[in-house]
Amino acid sequence: MKFIDLCDLDARPGLLTVWRPTTEHPSPAHWRPDTRPASYLQEAHVMAAQSAAAAGLRGPSWLATTFELPGTLDAGALEVALLGWIDRHEALRSRLIPGTPQSGGRMTRATVRAGAVTLRRSDVGAFDDPAQLTDCIEQLLDQATDPLAWPSFVFATVQHPGDTTRHLGDATQRLSDTVPHPGDIASPPGPVVVPHPRPPCEPAGSTTVYLGFDHSNVDGYSIFLIAHEIRELYAAALRGCRAELGEVGSYLDFAGTEREGAALVRDDHETVAHWRDFLTDNGGRLPEFPGVVSDGVTLDVPQVGGCDWLLDAEGAQSFDQACKNRGGNVYTGVFASLARSGHEIAGVEDFSALTPFHTRSQHQWKQSVGWYVGLGPLRFAVRSTDSFTEVMGAAAKALERAKAMATVPFPRVTELLGQPLEPHFMVSYMDIRNTPGAREWSAWKAAALRSRRSHAYEVYLWIMRSHDGIYLSYRHPDTSQARAVVPGYLARVARLVREIAGQGEPDVPNISELPRSPGTPRHPHHPEDSHATRDPQSPQSPQSPLNPQSPQSPGRPDGPGSRGKEPAPC
Repeated sequence: MKFIDLCDLDARPGLLTVWRPTTEHPSPAHWRPDTRPASYLQEAHVMAAQSAAAAGLRGPSWLATTFELPGTLDAGALEVALLGWIDRHEALRSRLIPGTPQSGGRMTRATVRAGAVTLRRSDVGAFDDPAQLTDCIEQLLDQATDPLAWPSFVFATVQHPGDTTRHLGDATQRLSDTVPHPGDIASPPGPVVVPHPRPPCEPAGSTTVYLGFDHSNVDGYSIFLIAHEIRELYAAALRGCRAELGEVGSYLDFAGTEREGAALVRDDHETVAHWRDFLTDNGGRLPEFPGVVSDGVTLDVPQVGGCDWLLDAEGAQSFDQACKNRGGNVYTGVFASLARSGHEIAGVEDFSALTPFHTRSQHQWKQSVGWYVGLGPLRFAVRSTDSFTEVMGAAAKALERAKAMATVPFPRVTELLGQPLEPHFMVSYMDIRNTPGAREWSAWKAAALRSRRSHAYEVYLWIMRSHDGIYLSYRHPDTSQARAVVPGYLARVARLVREIAGQGEPDVPNISELPRSPGTPRHPHHPEDSHATRDPQSPQSPQSPLNPQSPQSPGRPDGPGSRGKEPAPC
């Protein structure tokens, strides 16, 4: 699944329908006061949004996903699926209320029961122009994902009429065939039973589903989980049965547990001391990209981004083995490549960045929707005399230290340090091959999307390993300074990774071939349609810090998504 800007999505035209969650229909639901607190990340995010809104500066902060459903859309079945999914994840039925004088300035929470949310559908119209459709969807996501309101998420569908006719049961069967059952991925489901009669022939067509959320509701891994769960619930609704999704924990409970643990952390805590030393070693600030990306004057700078393949599936396997032969793994090899490239391009002798880790430490959080992320400071030496093996070893030790420090919420760290800290250079690595549904993403035309961003200094890199290979998604300021250094850095990373893999420059085209914003670099490489085996766990460093389904993790839980009278399981 690609992680891209919405403008880089190959949106298919068709009839756009918006599905808005509401608690007002058919009668207003009761929002009960909820004593469970906001998580540290949620609180910081909502407070920042409140300040930005007061200054008239608030921009979008959403994450989204899109995928296709085959055949003529059964709107009733999709409604059952979406509402069942909202019931499944309590975080979507809860709202945060910024502090007021009446609450003593403290942020409060209110929650509605499962079954209290309904959906209001409205047809926007048919679109023939993909660019106009994309603009409309972006406006919808910008407007309907306000972190200061509920709902801060919205759904949409785009129906594409078919040019052939076939029995609807065929489309339903094809949907079911692509949805593996949890715990039995290798076994295809049985025959589909359509619960009510259909005309013998209907247009085949397909429907693209969009789901967008303010970041306070979801993290990146949550976005990768959605397509599988919605398709499972939709297939079950078509068959008139209950989806076989096991139970998941609530992010609201996690937030309370996180607060209890963080309250024990004081300014003399080892993690806080390490952060303080990290800042001191870096001149009192957080790391910057190894190169000048801004003129230092203009602050509100639009960012541009892209997404390019570093290696196809075969190359990823070769890189994996080459790193293992040197005592590392893909995870440490990627960071060693980033460090070596920074040294060669900018002459830096220390690689410094922030890197995220998932905090889904308990079984119940593995497939829960929420913002389960901690941030760790990463710093290790890289010199011209160091071998790649030595740099990997330094990266492994630094990543272990960063992982331990990421268990304390970053906003709690800044609170104890007594200074505001804003990340400018962040690098994320995730192995997403074991995520439920990962092998089907290509067939589902699934993609993960991010909102546009304006910032003069931020450079964010996301490196993902999928069944198709390893890709690098990125964004940076759209400035002459950034365009002069970032593309060259990324190109050097790609060359080094391929050199280690022994693959040279494979002819794999670019992941996104749509026109980009002015100044966005391109690299002409695409993956082949092949599959890689998964990484065995390396003793030197954890795999996939943001994916709890990585090889070393326990099995995944699931949860029921039914409403009202519970149907029989499929």
